[in-house]
Amino acid sequence: ETVVGGETQEVTLDASEFKFSPATLTFKKGQAVRLTLKNVGKMPHDWVVDELGVRTKVIPSGDTDTIEFTPEKAGTFEYYCSVGQHRANGMFGKLTVTE
Repeated sequence: ETVVGGETQEVTLDASEFKFSPATLTFKKGQAVRLTLKNVGKMPHDWVVDELGVRTKVIPSGDTDTIEFTPEKAGTFEYYCSVGQHRANGMFGKLTVTE
């Protein structure tokens, strides 16, 4: 187990129709992440990474949800919004977890 200096990486992600900003994220394996999803769109949105087993709540327009997690595997994963057809409409991004 490597603990990366005990620092928590803080990230704010904007969700709107039908995109995330930024569209790419990079985390370090074993480093805690505090991610805040901010819904700047009109529809409800969430943020999901299947491979890491993490997701925010589905939040309405104008709301935020903050989650904390520690990525335990390196690789490149897709994150997406699980609401309706949002993912099919292009609401996804790329998450890279480095060793």
